[in-house]
Amino acid sequence: MMRHLAVIAFLWGLPTIGLAQDVTVRSGEHQGYSRLVFDFPGRVPWSLDQAEDAAILRFEGSDFLFNTDAVFDRLQRDRIRAVTVGQD
Repeated sequence: MMRHLAVIAFLWGLPTIGLAQDVTVRSGEHQGYSRLVFDFPGRVPWSLDQAEDAAILRFEGSDFLFNTDAVFDRLQRDRIRAVTVGQD
């Protein structure tokens, strides 16, 4: 009986294994700076690489689907010109 319960519990959780998590990206414009907010379900390790005219922000962990549709609703394009999601 316990083995059957364990198999049922495993199969119940199976559809969620490997699914990408949706992450909404919000923004804010403030005196002297612009802000991007990533709505992760918890803490996620990240790293930042800066080039002369770009910054690459990487998040470790599960696959994420970033929703950037509303990023420029509250931002002017004088500090942040574009937000793109790369393959990795």
